[in-house]
Amino acid sequence: SSFSTLSGRVEKDVTKLVDELKKSNNDIYGFAADLTKDKELIKLFDQVKKQMGCPTIFINCAHASKTSTYISTKSDKDWKNEIDLNIKAMVLLSQKVAYRMYVNKIHGRVINFSTYKSKNIKNNYMTPDKIVTESMLEKFSNVFSEEMFNYNIAITTIRLDDDVDSGKFKLFDLNVKNSPLTKSFQKLFKTSPKKILPAIEYTMRAPFKEITGKIIPTDNFQQNRELMH
Repeated sequence: SSFSTLSGRVEKDVTKLVDELKKSNNDIYGFAADLTKDKELIKLFDQVKKQMGCPTIFINCAHASKTSTYISTKSDKDWKNEIDLNIKAMVLLSQKVAYRMYVNKIHGRVINFSTYKSKNIKNNYMTPDKIVTESMLEKFSNVFSEEMFNYNIAITTIRLDDDVDSGKFKLFDLNVKNSPLTKSFQKLFKTSPKKILPAIEYTMRAPFKEITGKIIPTDNFQQNRELMH
């Protein structure tokens, strides 16, 4: 039996999604947590550890950007909220999960998410804060992957392209609409996950050396996958 857990900030939303997913897989559990708060982050990790022992795959797609994207006008409070969730929570959870995998000698996978905005080399006046935080996220995954390489623990980033961000899908037509993973991403991105799932499935199943330390783009995924070999 394989157990899955998911988390979100709003308890009623987590409960609703878990109830829906349990219709197809009863071994799914949900925990509400505000990952900008250290105590709740640690509590979440402890709850998951108690419920399922050690995860073999950790998919980290928490993200927040509620306020002005302009660096010059963003308040200290807004910066703290975004950094606490987009950077600190991602780093700490990746660290804790990967160490748990190491202790239990599990050849697991830590999968983080960024978006196409991290590719911008020049300042994009519409999303400069995303360029900063997501570039940092990708760099963290790359550096951490080197540290965990000898333990066969893969640290990978999936980069969502602009079609995913805007809800336009062209390339894939997968028969996956009833799977728990599909339903989770439908709720998360408020749209069809047709272009996201191939990249996730590939990252979960591909040989370790093929994906660790890599950025897996959802943009033209099949073509990019061929170039990676």
